Amino acid sequence: MVMINNYISLADTDCRLEDDVAFVRAKCSIDGCNSEAITRGWCRMHYFRWRRHGDPVTVLVERRPPGTTCQEPDCDQPHGSYGWCDMHYTRWRRHGDPRILVDPVPRRGELNGNWQGDDVGYIAVHDRMRRRFRLGSATNHTCTVCGGQAAHWAYDHADPNEKTSDLGPYSTDPAHYIPMCVPCHKAYDLARLP
Repeated sequence: MVMINNYISLADTDCRLEDDVAFVRAKCSIDGCNSEAITRGWCRMHYFRWRRHGDPVTVLVERRPPGTTCQEPDCDQPHGSYGWCDMHYTRWRRHGDPRILVDPVPRRGELNGNWQGDDVGYIAVHDRMRRRFRLGSATNHTCTVCGGQAAHWAYDHADPNEKTSDLGPYSTDPAHYIPMCVPCHKAYDLARLP
């Protein structure tokens, strides 16, 4: 008994007989493709191209041979995604243009678009102590109470423009912060809380 699908022409097939049954292995119907047809007369690659893009011969990105460089002029870096080097590809993903140059210096303080001036919270003020006011970590200083190594920037509770938060009172003025060790800081704050 021989079973052959009616819609496949024998010229495009490889046949083999096993136990009086013919197994038909059709070739992909796309010109120039010699892969085995899986479904719809196409190989796996052309079938998935059709599923993704609606056309089995669509190639959205042409692959560049290994060893070629970035497609941007005057760039000798090896190509990666879409023919660009990592830098140009990242620029394209972030800004839509691989040639755009972004100011590499981060804008800190008043130059930053998110700057809030004195309208900041407890955590942001302590972050400013380390970064903006260049006081660094409190561990680089000695405790003003006991003379040991400091661990925290402690608020001195003397600012007339004191702010409050769920974490406690604070000031946006760096002059009202002093370096203290943990035990001294706890004792200092507990003595000043209502």
